[in-house]
Amino acid sequence: MIIGATERSRELAEYLRRNGKLGYQLVGFEGYEDLRGMVRRGKVEEAIIADLPNPDGTLEEIVAKCAGMDMEFKISPHLRPWVRGMKTGSAWASSLIRVFPNPLRSWEWGVKRGVDVTVSLFVLVFSAPLRLLAKLRGGRRPRVSSLVKEERMGKGGNTFGLYTFSEEMGFPRSLADIPQYFNVLKGNMSLVGPRARPPDPQSAGVKDTTVARIFLVRPGITNLAQIRGRREGSEGETEDDLDYLECISLRLDLRILCRKVISSVGRGNREGERN
Repeated sequence: MIIGATERSRELAEYLRRNGKLGYQLVGFEGYEDLRGMVRRGKVEEAIIADLPNPDGTLEEIVAKCAGMDMEFKISPHLRPWVRGMKTGSAWASSLIRVFPNPLRSWEWGVKRGVDVTVSLFVLVFSAPLRLLAKLRGGRRPRVSSLVKEERMGKGGNTFGLYTFSEEMGFPRSLADIPQYFNVLKGNMSLVGPRARPPDPQSAGVKDTTVARIFLVRPGITNLAQIRGRREGSEGETEDDLDYLECISLRLDLRILCRKVISSVGRGNREGERN
């Protein structure tokens, strides 16, 4: 089915009819209001969005109509800017762009969460002496807390307390984020994801629905922006987060984690030499 009864839609339909080898059997032109019902009745297996149904429409509205249902979405190339931050791929033998409503399959989300919990438990168990040292240091200075809790926005725009060691504890930067593994265990964060942003959307650069897609997944202890050498809050960080969402996969997470480990070891060695 082609969504959007416009001139562009009719041109696309004619192109698909002329190229029968692509394997499309058109159902017709429709808006997206009854799309979910048509999928349930077995009339639609794939929706091609040739144009937005109305000037104020969004692709999120269309895709959300069939969230969790067994169907595919493809879009015309000119709509590519509208899916910034959504996982996409090329469609075989055509210029259409494939859009994935769910960036990971159910079992992939399960594996990602399993890795989060396993690695976090491992880190927290082996960092217990460090946390004890932080507690002892804090005990010697009653006015100084060993932990700092900062409010951040997480999945769904919900706020949570982000834990880090206080700078006054004197730990190197490579170890300061260890308390965040408690956030991972609690389900507030993931090992890899977009940056955890402050709770004020305006101050965090969240000004439109495109950037708001960042809050569809859990924020990460590490992210693509860090691996690319950007500091927190620097220009281009939001674009890096959107790049991550467009390419999200278990393989990408593994690559980012490996780069993070290598970077942390190198930074730790440099800090040790300076001390």
